[in-house]
Amino acid sequence: MLSDKTIVLESLESRTLLSASPTILADREAIIADRAAIKADRLQGNATLAADRFAIRAARLQRIQEAIPKREQLKADSLNGRANLAASKAQIRIILLNDLRTLAADRKAIKAARSDATARAAAEATYAADKVTFKNDKANAVAQIRGFSKSYAETLKADREQIHLALVTDTPAILAAKATLASDRSAILIELADDRTTLAADLTKLATDLKNHA
Repeated sequence: MLSDKTIVLESLESRTLLSASPTILADREAIIADRAAIKADRLQGNATLAADRFAIRAARLQRIQEAIPKREQLKADSLNGRANLAASKAQIRIILLNDLRTLAADRKAIKAARSDATARAAAEATYAADKVTFKNDKANAVAQIRGFSKSYAETLKADREQIHLALVTDTPAILAAKATLASDRSAILIELADDRTTLAADLTKLATDLKNHA
């Protein structure tokens, strides 16, 4: 919006246009040049800032691309973890099934030795020992599965944290692009401020020259 001062000056300029002196004409030309410079610098500044912002977006896209191997690592660890867990469970199942078969055989031996006290005592002792083995194998299996599951979960958590850091941490390219944007913005603001100062000075000079009939 034009200021009262600008409106008055332009009114004065219009009235004195036909009879303007070389000084006034020069003042007017300087003001026109000042305004053109402000417009040109503003357009150039906007173009520069747009390019800087594009550079930041490009650097961020590159950051996403660089995170792809980490995503692949997460996928591989997840697949390997599930496969290893399934294999461990299958192996444990075989061990426990063998223990159960052993116990079943022990019970048959106890039953077969019912008329032989010595043989029965030996069979019962074997059965008792095999029951302890089964109990220990079962406890070890539970501990193994829990331990493996915990390690598996921690691995996946670490992978996800690496992905998160890769996506939120500014890379050197992003930091450089941001620094360029900040520097250009500051320089543009200073340049436009200088342009406006020059325009204000030229407007003041025109007003003075008109007043003094220069």
